[in-house]
Amino acid sequence: MESFHCDKIWFGPLPPFKFEDPALRVKDVSLPNLLKSSAKLTNIQPGLGVIVEGVQLNQLDDAAKDELAYLISHRKVMAFAKQDLIDDGPTAQQEFMDYSGKRNYQPVSGSPPGYVMLGLLQGPEIGGDTVFAATDAAYKRLSPALQSLLDKLQAVHTSIKMIGHAKAAGGLVRKDPVETVHLLVRVHPVTGQKCIFINGGFIARIVGLKNQRERC
Repeated sequence: MESFHCDKIWFGPLPPFKFEDPALRVKDVSLPNLLKSSAKLTNIQPGLGVIVEGVQLNQLDDAAKDELAYLISHRKVMAFAKQDLIDDGPTAQQEFMDYSGKRNYQPVSGSPPGYVMLGLLQGPEIGGDTVFAATDAAYKRLSPALQSLLDKLQAVHTSIKMIGHAKAAGGLVRKDPVETVHLLVRVHPVTGQKCIFINGGFIARIVGLKNQRERC
């Protein structure tokens, strides 16, 4: 089995920057530049996921890319089969993704948070172990009382646990730990839907609530 090696690149602190979601530039929600007559959409689940046929990503102009971002914001996961962009190589794929916004680098890997591209070079005909979750749907399924509670809470996010695990395993660390405080429930800038902003690998504690290890 071949091992995967990442370049030993060190990333300094990320300075503040302004981000505008490309989906916010869409005026015609029928998406005429993206969904031309050759395009076919098949939903994977009622509220999440869609298979797109008849669209080549490397042929999209800027207006179509904006519409792609809009559709992703609503369907969350999109699968494109038989893409020439995959054959174009990593540089072309990165240039395509750069249109969506500034790159973000996690402390032990390099993953953009808003829009992410995964290129499947080889895989099984059926099955797989990748799981996606719609946190806006999760929020809607909560009781109004619990929604009201979560709306007021803030969570402390930190990368120190991820960095600690990487160091313990002899892995690569790319940047110093970062700690920030975020609302636990955030509003998606495109859809306007409330989403639960939670990740067990990064949340250290909820502001104002006791840690489970603290004694009463």
